[in-house]
Amino acid sequence: MSTASASAVVVNHKIVNLNRRKSTLLPSSSSSFIITKYPSYRYRGPHKRQSHGYLTGFKFRRPFSPVMEWQDCTVKMEMDVPISVAYKCYSDREAIPQWMPFISSVKILEDKPDLSRWSLKYKAFGRDIEFSWLARNMQPIPNQKIHWRSLEGLPNRGAVRFFPKGASSCMIELTVSYEVPQLLVPVASALNPFLESLLIRGLELFAKFAKSYPAESTTQARYHYHHHKKQKHSHHESQISMPPSPPPEASGPSPDQNLSGVYDVSMFGAVGDGETDDTEAFKTAWDTACQVESALLLVPYGYFFMIQSTIFTGPCQGGFVFQVDGTIMPPEGPDSWPKNYSKRQWLVFYRVNEMTLRGGGLIDGKGEQWWNLPCKPHKGANRTALAIPCDSPIAIRFFMSNNLTVQGIKIRNSPQFHFRFDNCRNVHIESIHIIAPALSPNTDGIHIENTNNVGIYNSVISNGDDCVSIGSGCYDVDIKNVTCGPSHGISIGSLGNHNSSACASNITVRDCVIKNSDNGVRIKTWQGGSGAVSELVPITPRLYIYPDIQYMGIKGTYDIRSPPMHFACSDSVPCTNVTLSDVELLPAQGDMVLDPFCWNAYGELQTLTIPPVSCLLEGIPRSVLENDAGFCLMN
Repeated sequence: MSTASASAVVVNHKIVNLNRRKSTLLPSSSSSFIITKYPSYRYRGPHKRQSHGYLTGFKFRRPFSPVMEWQDCTVKMEMDVPISVAYKCYSDREAIPQWMPFISSVKILEDKPDLSRWSLKYKAFGRDIEFSWLARNMQPIPNQKIHWRSLEGLPNRGAVRFFPKGASSCMIELTVSYEVPQLLVPVASALNPFLESLLIRGLELFAKFAKSYPAESTTQARYHYHHHKKQKHSHHESQISMPPSPPPEASGPSPDQNLSGVYDVSMFGAVGDGETDDTEAFKTAWDTACQVESALLLVPYGYFFMIQSTIFTGPCQGGFVFQVDGTIMPPEGPDSWPKNYSKRQWLVFYRVNEMTLRGGGLIDGKGEQWWNLPCKPHKGANRTALAIPCDSPIAIRFFMSNNLTVQGIKIRNSPQFHFRFDNCRNVHIESIHIIAPALSPNTDGIHIENTNNVGIYNSVISNGDDCVSIGSGCYDVDIKNVTCGPSHGISIGSLGNHNSSACASNITVRDCVIKNSDNGVRIKTWQGGSGAVSELVPITPRLYIYPDIQYMGIKGTYDIRSPPMHFACSDSVPCTNVTLSDVELLPAQGDMVLDPFCWNAYGELQTLTIPPVSCLLEGIPRSVLENDAGFCLMN
C-alpha cells in the first residue's frame, strides 16, 4: 500500500532525477507531469565551461547520481471506530481512493496479491500532477500496523499504525516518506505543510468511510483476515487446548509459522477490543507456539483481550515464554460467564514444563461482581452470607507443571485466588504485583498445594485474604523481600480439614514487610486433623504455630485488640520446639504492652523478647514421645 506526495514533484517544472533508476519528470504537451526513463549520464572526457572555468581535464568513471534523502510526514487522528474495523478497512487497498482523493486508482496484481499498482492524480500550483508506481505490502501486524514500500516508479514508503483508545475508538497514525535529491530538501520541507493537510483530509474522510464499512467483503484483505480465523478450533464448547503433536515436515512458510519464534495472538485472529471473544485465537496461538523450541507467545501492548475459562495444555517444547504486554480479562461477572464453562477456574496451565509467564501487561480478573454474590461474606457489620453454592474462578492456576517462572506480571481483582499452584515442582516467582481491595473475600495472592522447591521474591501483594497461603504437602519454600498489606498475612493452612492428615516443612519467610494486615505469619489447623508443620523460619507478628519453628529477627507493631503473639495449639497435639530470638513487637497505639497467649505450646527463648514470653512450657510432652502421629515424611 502506498500514498504519494505531490510535494516531491513541484520543482519549478524542470527535469529532476527522483530515484536511482533515473526516473525523471518531463513536462508533457498537456502541461501535466509523467514518469519517463532518463539514461545514465557518463562524463567521458575533458570538458571546458569557459564561462565558469572549472571541470577542465576531469574524467568521471561512474554514472552521475544525485545524493538522495528521505523526507517523512506523519499525521495522527482519533476516531470513533473500533480498531479491528479500522484495520480491516485500511487493509482494503483498492478502496483507498475513496478516502484519499489524490490517489486515483489502486489495482492489486492477481498473481501476486502483495503487489499493487498505484496511480496519483492531483492538481496543484496550476498544474496537473500525475504519477504511478508499483508497491509491495510488507508483512502486516493485525490491528497494529500496515506498511509498504515502492518497488519502481515514484520512490515512497510508509506505514499506518493503529492504537486502541477504547472498545469502540482508536487512533490512527499515518506516516508517508518519499525520496528527493539532497539539493531539493529545502523545497520538500517547505511543502511539508501542504502534504500534511492532504493526509489529514484523507484521515477525516477515512473516519467517515470506516463507520459505514460493510461487515463482509470479497476483497483480498477480507480473505486474508478470515484466512486466519479458519485456523481456530471448530467446537466452541471445548475450551481445552489440544495436547501438542510432533509438527509435520515443513513444506514452506504458512500464516502460522514465524521464523523469529514470536507468535503474536493477533496473527491468529485475536481482536483485542475488550468485547470480542478471543479465546479461540489464544488457543490456536498456544497450540502452534507450544510445538516450537524456545517459542514466545505474545500478547501485544495496548490491546484488551477477553478470554473465557480455558485450559492451556502441555507439554510444550523447552524454553516456552508466555509474554503478556497487553491486558487479558475474563467475561464481565458471573451473569456473563457461559453456563457450560467452569466457574472454579479461569486460566489453567496443565502439564506445562519449563514455561515462563512474564511481561509488563495486566491480567484483570474483574472480580467485583463475584465478591458481591449473596453467598459471599457481606461488607456489613455481621458479615453474613447465604448458604448456597458459591463457586468463583481462580484467576491463574498451574496444575502438575514443573520448572515454572512467573516474573514481572501485574494481576488485579481476581474473583478468588490470584495464583494457585497444585502438584508443581521448581516454581520461581519474581517481581510480581497483586492488587485487590482489602475487603475482597478469598482473594489470596499466591496459594500453593502439594508443591515444592518454591521461591517467592521481591513482590508486592495487597488483597483481601492471605498474601501467601501454603497448603498441605508443601516443602522447601523460600519467601523473601515480599511486601504484604493490606492482607491477612502469610499463612500455612488451613491444614487437617475433615480429619485429614496434612504436612508442611522447611518453610522460610525472611526480609518481608507485612502492614495493615489481620495477621503476620500464622499456621491454621482444623481440630481432628493430624500431621506436622516443621522447620519453619518466619519473620513477622501475631503468630499461630505448630512444631519445630523458629521466630528470629521480628520487629513490628500489633493491634491492641488481640495478643501480639498467639501460640494456640491443640489439646491432643501440642506445639513443640518453638524457638524465639530477637523479637520486638510494640503496640500500634498507646503504651499498653499486652502479654502473649500460649496454650499447650512448648519451647524456649534464646534472647529476651518484647513483650516478654513467659507462657511457653519447657521440654517435650509425653504425648509426643509416645505418639508419632505428627510425623510426616516428605518425598
